[in-house]
Amino acid sequence: MHARPLGNAVLGALVLVALLSCDSEPAYSQTPLWKTYTDTVHGYEFSYPPDYQIRESPYDLYLVGGDRRTEFYVEDWTRSVTRGMQWDLGKLAPERAVTACMADGPDCSTSCTVKSLEQVPNSHRVRILGVTRTRVNSCDTGPPLTRVPIYVADISGGGAYWLLIIAPRHDEPGVAVGVLRSIVATIRRVER
Repeated sequence: MHARPLGNAVLGALVLVALLSCDSEPAYSQTPLWKTYTDTVHGYEFSYPPDYQIRESPYDLYLVGGDRRTEFYVEDWTRSVTRGMQWDLGKLAPERAVTACMADGPDCSTSCTVKSLEQVPNSHRVRILGVTRTRVNSCDTGPPLTRVPIYVADISGGGAYWLLIIAPRHDEPGVAVGVLRSIVATIRRVER
């Protein structure tokens, strides 16, 4: 009579172990066909699918796939931190996401509020937050729009305090969220 509950407990434990060992997102960073972009000035790199391209100029870096592109840029907060600002990614990421959304024109303005904030898994110990925003345009009469997430990665090190920000430009279509999330998960620090 005791064998059945014990058998159910063992079966339940096996199912739990199987579920915990399954990753809901593919491990794209281990795909040997992916390309790698390295920035030795700021000390980071990431992997991206072979059907995407990096376009860079002295001031811009974009990941491009078809008619979609997403910008990668670094903000240097070293001076602010050395002047006494508290380095807190949990507060900086939402602030940067809201600020990146603001635009004023002669007739209308655009602003955002934070809809959600989540920590993005990264096996390279880089802290990355995904911030989903709700955009309000003063000229639109419809409901506020939910924007794709903006990703903010803490790539600080060696006495420098840097944020890597990954986001589409204002009203441009960005790289698909699933693809971008897989790319963001591959961000790692490298030697400068």
